[in-house]
Amino acid sequence: CLPYEIGYLNQATVFDVSSNYLTGPIPHSFSCLAKIDYLNLANNSFYGPVPEQVCTLSNLRNLTLAYNYFTEVGPECRKLIKKKFLDVKHNCILGEPSQKTKAQCAAFFSKPRKCPNEKEMTYVPCKRHWGSNEKKPEHQKQASAPLSYGSLVPHRL
Repeated sequence: CLPYEIGYLNQATVFDVSSNYLTGPIPHSFSCLAKIDYLNLANNSFYGPVPEQVCTLSNLRNLTLAYNYFTEVGPECRKLIKKKFLDVKHNCILGEPSQKTKAQCAAFFSKPRKCPNEKEMTYVPCKRHWGSNEKKPEHQKQASAPLSYGSLVPHRL
């Protein structure tokens, strides 16, 4: 699962983690990626609703979420789909064309899914609040330094 610390990359213009073995929902901290132009999460096992705040990023010109297991897009995301800025093909979104079959989605969601950092998924560092009136866990009171690209290890088969 992606960590909420990605939201600290507020100067990033490109974020591409396509074709990895990643899963989980999109952290709400992605709404802090104010300068992001290109965001590619395609070809993974991400799931859940696409956060509306990601679809309202002012510089966003290309959001690729294809080949995952997303289940919902709201009105702001639908605007990006119509503009062809957002690609959601081969997901589990009812009412959208070119989605996975019901059987594929059911098979995926029949297995329990949980991120170890699940409570952090609603934290938005640029707004300094937790979603759903949650309080930040004690171990997270002091923000740690953002992860650097150097700490990422390529996944090899």
